[in-house]
Amino acid sequence: MKRLIVNADDFGFARDVNEGIIQAHRHGIVTATTLMAVGSEFHHAVILAKDHAATLDVGIHLTLIGTRALSRLGKALPESPQALVWAVTFRTLNIARELDLQVTRVLETGLQPTHLDTHKHSHLLPQVAEVVGELSERYRIPWVRRPLPKPILGAMSLARLRRVLAFLLPGQALLPSKQCSIFHRPRLKLRAARSATLESSRLFHRTRR
Repeated sequence: MKRLIVNADDFGFARDVNEGIIQAHRHGIVTATTLMAVGSEFHHAVILAKDHAATLDVGIHLTLIGTRALSRLGKALPESPQALVWAVTFRTLNIARELDLQVTRVLETGLQPTHLDTHKHSHLLPQVAEVVGELSERYRIPWVRRPLPKPILGAMSLARLRRVLAFLLPGQALLPSKQCSIFHRPRLKLRAARSATLESSRLFHRTRR
């Protein structure tokens, strides 16, 4: 039997966003939401999540763009997807530490997250996808949202990568080489990502049995 999951991102971003998600759950079609550990109304969202725990699935909206960092007090995360690509490429952001802190903050509230996704689909980047997969297995969070069948930079030709980087990093004199970390194709620990039987239409894949 197929089940339709309607997920609302950005839970915890702002109070009106939180209330809108709950209204859409109670009176509309929203069945799940993902909580931003770095959102300005995180605690308000946690209260609402617990109030609706019987009917609302709550996951974690892992965030690497456009807000404050938990791993670097007083500092912000990259302000755009382009800036995140730059930070990932030149390793100026410790992705693993930042996302681990975000997951830990949610778990400390007593919530049991059912799934993971990322703000602005940042786990399209293989380096981010690998960390998300590791967190899913470490903390036994069984589902990860899959916006595309594969990470967008997982299997590209050199020419195509140059075009992608030219679009993402306009005005930068960046000529990719094999030493550039963005070319590294990690061996993802997402079991489902290695499976040849996954249907590309599936929005969530399971990372453990």
